[in-house]
Amino acid sequence: MIEIINRIQSFIDQLEEKQFYYYVGGFLGILVLMTGGLMYYNYSRSSTLTSELAELNDERESTVRMLLTKSHRVQKEQSEINAMLAESSDFKIGAYFTGMRSKLGLTPSLEATSQADRDDDYRESSLKARFDAITMKQLLELLQELEQTERIYTKDLEIKKSKTPRAIDVELTIATLQPKTVVPE
Repeated sequence: MIEIINRIQSFIDQLEEKQFYYYVGGFLGILVLMTGGLMYYNYSRSSTLTSELAELNDERESTVRMLLTKSHRVQKEQSEINAMLAESSDFKIGAYFTGMRSKLGLTPSLEATSQADRDDDYRESSLKARFDAITMKQLLELLQELEQTERIYTKDLEIKKSKTPRAIDVELTIATLQPKTVVPE
């Protein structure tokens, strides 16, 4: 290390004063250019990162707004459901469906009820019915009647071509929610 320093010192001693100033000026110029380049790189990089951070922050804020909106909507719907369930706590899906299909003059070839606990505070009671060889008009009347009852929702509907001409076979699953504290049928 000392040897390198001695070489540099002897090189500088051999230079004329004018050459020495050229070298010092060149060295300082290179140093200023390198410092300026590093400052420019640092500024441009920090500017890019700042804009990316602003975009991420805007994205995060819109996501939070969307989640809050969904949360408020879910809370509103849940309070509406709770109010509806409180009004008719003795609702039985089987009895409702029997009355409705009698009113419409339909007789299912299969009718079965089931219950399943959900992850929330509700139990889902569902009824599966199969109608063979009914008309499209009868199906539409059935669906319209189901739609008019807020307590019921259509869970599954499968329509197949019937062996009877100008008729269809329908498999329908409807369901309702009940509080877990109420024991359904």
